[in-house]
Amino acid sequence: MLKTSHPTGQRDADKVNLTDTNKLALGEGFHQDARVANLRLMVSPLGKRSWFFYGHAPSEGKSIKKKFGDAEVMSVKQARDEVKRRDVQYGDKTREKVGEVPTFDEVVKMRDAGWLTRTFAKHYSDWLPLQLDAIDAAMVREREAQVRKVAGDESRRRARLADKPVPVDPGGTAVTNAAKALRSVYKYAFDKELYKGANVGKVMTLAGDRTPRKVWLSDKQRKEFLAALDNWEENGLSNWARPCFLLQLWTGTRWGALVKARWSDVDLDNKLWTIPAIDAKNAEPNYVHLGKSPMSGSSGRRSRS
Repeated sequence: MLKTSHPTGQRDADKVNLTDTNKLALGEGFHQDARVANLRLMVSPLGKRSWFFYGHAPSEGKSIKKKFGDAEVMSVKQARDEVKRRDVQYGDKTREKVGEVPTFDEVVKMRDAGWLTRTFAKHYSDWLPLQLDAIDAAMVREREAQVRKVAGDESRRRARLADKPVPVDPGGTAVTNAAKALRSVYKYAFDKELYKGANVGKVMTLAGDRTPRKVWLSDKQRKEFLAALDNWEENGLSNWARPCFLLQLWTGTRWGALVKARWSDVDLDNKLWTIPAIDAKNAEPNYVHLGKSPMSGSSGRRSRS
């Protein structure tokens, strides 16, 4: 077995391709997984076997060593998934990359987004154990047709029961959601340098690729909305509601990103608001130019926020 330096410099660790069989046979000491660099199996002098995460947090400028599971109960795959999740959590860019192409299940868990997990469980549950390079364009088009048919049939059924017209593109919304989920997984794996192939999710059709959404407030609705904000006390709103809703109206920012905004992310001098990747739906930094928006004159509220 190859000897490698321990990240914290405390001791050497055997580097071995851990399996559910050999994890129970390895002797006392630390054993580094050959596939996921920050995973360690620790075997105590009494034979107790525990999983450890050994990584580095650039934001904190320090190494991290944390026990996270009982190796006799938690499988090797579960331990690897947990370490990959922590790699993303701590932003460790220095870890060794896993040479093997990840599975959909691994990437979905690393991405750790509720909407993505639900969409894959609904439309791609049979693909979860497969590696990303196991899917080709023909398989994606076939899955798109299946999603469109199932969702379309359900949409027509509901329209008949409600005595309403059948949508122009029944099943189109479901296909769009499925396409966004598949594209997101490939893009995330590519950005994290876990996969270098094509994003086959792009062969699926997004509703927006055909007809852009057109949603806006009429002049009457806009005036009613602003009037309600001006009388926020009478309408039972909190004092922070007016600037928040005005900022959302001005910038079109997602509500989830808005309520997580921090003053440290706002540059009032340059009128720029940076939404960190961790708060953005696409997991990438977003830059919002404030201009004459409500936040550009909000410095007086900073001390009270």
